[in-house]
Amino acid sequence: MDIKKIVTIIILWCSVSLFGGTVEEQRKYRLPKNSEFKTHILASKPLGNLNIHFHGTYQYADIYLDTPTKDLYKNNLSLRFRRRMTDTLVDGYDFQLKNELSDQNPIRMEIDEGDLAIYRVKLAADWVKLTDVLDLLFSYPLSEKTKIDSLQNQNALDALKLWIFQKVDAPVAPFQKLKHLYPNIFTTETLQSIAPSLIGFSTRHRCHVYYDGSDSLSPYFTFPKNRLKKDDSPPYFTDHPNAIWVLETSLDESTFYQLLEQSNYVGFNLSEYEVESKHVNKAIGAAFLAYFEKDLLGQFQLIPTKASKYKQSVEYFTK
Repeated sequence: MDIKKIVTIIILWCSVSLFGGTVEEQRKYRLPKNSEFKTHILASKPLGNLNIHFHGTYQYADIYLDTPTKDLYKNNLSLRFRRRMTDTLVDGYDFQLKNELSDQNPIRMEIDEGDLAIYRVKLAADWVKLTDVLDLLFSYPLSEKTKIDSLQNQNALDALKLWIFQKVDAPVAPFQKLKHLYPNIFTTETLQSIAPSLIGFSTRHRCHVYYDGSDSLSPYFTFPKNRLKKDDSPPYFTDHPNAIWVLETSLDESTFYQLLEQSNYVGFNLSEYEVESKHVNKAIGAAFLAYFEKDLLGQFQLIPTKASKYKQSVEYFTK
């Protein structure tokens, strides 16, 4: 795709935006086996005419929830508890509702309940923080030979189920959004049947993607600059004022397991790459997504996908 075509894309997406359409802000890809792509981005090597700066590795642990009849999965939704960590330090916890990306809906909804430490649950005979219960489940050793059959972990699962049962009518953002979006499907009774379904662990490698705004030979030199507020810009771009941030990327290496009581764990491994526009002009951001994708597919044969980790995991375990 040459620069003239990019400009055409920008004009087209500008017109779509003006008339109420949606502009894609995120794309996802699966990595082929034995790909050298990870080595490339961790070395901060450029891709096409865009520069890459690898800036950190993070750990995520997730527990996905669903009803016994998989109503969330069937409605292209996912609901999860997440713990975020840098090295051995916990950065935070979230309770998140998300929708699946699709051609008709290219922008992902994210509804968060962030301050989980305020909630207390009864674990056996003691009242503890909800986050302590999550930590118990996230710290359980998983392998193909282990079972979640210890009394402590069964109690943790029961405590989590009870919290869900008691909070579906409370002002907890993901539950309220489900009731608002699908009042005939996610009734109080249905929401109370939600329980842990999958547990997963991911290592995430994050990178900034940018171009040199001072380079008159750059094909993007005449593009409108990305005028972000200082508080919205990562430190790297404060230290390098000529670097124009256009995309943020994450390479996730994940393993998911079914959360079935008294059942052996067999893991599902997946590697995926997510690219998100960071340009304030959504049309220009969409053009950068398209241009970056050309090089991802051409140089490393990445495979476009829209399915979430949850959807891919459910389909793996039910095939």
